[in-house]
Amino acid sequence: MREDRFSSSGCERLQSAVLKSPEGASYGVRGDVFAKQQEWDRAIEDYERAKIIDSRLEQTLRQRAKWHQAAGRSDAAKKDTDRADRLQALFD
Repeated sequence: MREDRFSSSGCERLQSAVLKSPEGASYGVRGDVFAKQQEWDRAIEDYERAKIIDSRLEQTLRQRAKWHQAAGRSDAAKKDTDRADRLQALFD
């Protein structure tokens, strides 16, 4: 029998994964699960956590791009800047 990601054991596994790897995407997925279960406050809380983590990542990428540029690594700087731009577009 296939385990549904919204089942009780599926939620427990997701909770464990988020605690082991608290990244924005993890919180976003868990927020989706809470929303599916109509646990609105918990879903909103996880979406907010995901947004904070992702916005910090955007700032970090911009800073790293700046130092790549200073070190003469234009390609690496462009990659970081492009990724930061994509993240920023999610919040605009």
